[in-house]
Amino acid sequence: MKILILVALEKEFKLKFNQYFKDSNYKLVYTGVGLINATMITTKYILLYKPDLIINYGSAGNLKNHTGLKNVKQVYIIDKSILPDKYDIKDSYLSYDNKNNEIIVGSSIKFITKPDIWTKENCDLVDMELYGIACACNYFNVPWISRKWVSDNADINSINNWESTLPEGKEMFLNFLTNTNITKLIV
Repeated sequence: MKILILVALEKEFKLKFNQYFKDSNYKLVYTGVGLINATMITTKYILLYKPDLIINYGSAGNLKNHTGLKNVKQVYIIDKSILPDKYDIKDSYLSYDNKNNEIIVGSSIKFITKPDIWTKENCDLVDMELYGIACACNYFNVPWISRKWVSDNADINSINNWESTLPEGKEMFLNFLTNTNITKLIV
């Protein structure tokens, strides 16, 4: 099974896979920050690598008192300004239903420090890449899962708190990869 792991930045998850996974078919790729970068890089590596599964890992801002590493069940694009008029944001969701899903992510084109009311009510976490990754995966019919590390509280202090939490998130995600039968996660 060929598994592509997509992470926005090297500082979020830098790893030499051959140290942890002997004879593995894992490939780690950094997408860069943002929906456009994530969509382009996901598409590129789906076409080049032809993965059987894509796993997205990344940090996310908290909206509802979550902590730790969370399993994503659904993602919305939350930027109303980029949606056509009369388009209901509730119709923008993409989901991957698996047995371990937990939370809903709102993806934005910007770093969220003041979430709007709709986002607070309908999303658990916010990020800047997952919607683009999920769109590319759905278009090419590639199964995807996402694990988000709750790195901050999506507020004015987020940018200062974000980086200091990354080492703990990396360890939790590595634990997930090494202790999970990934093939059982695909529906």
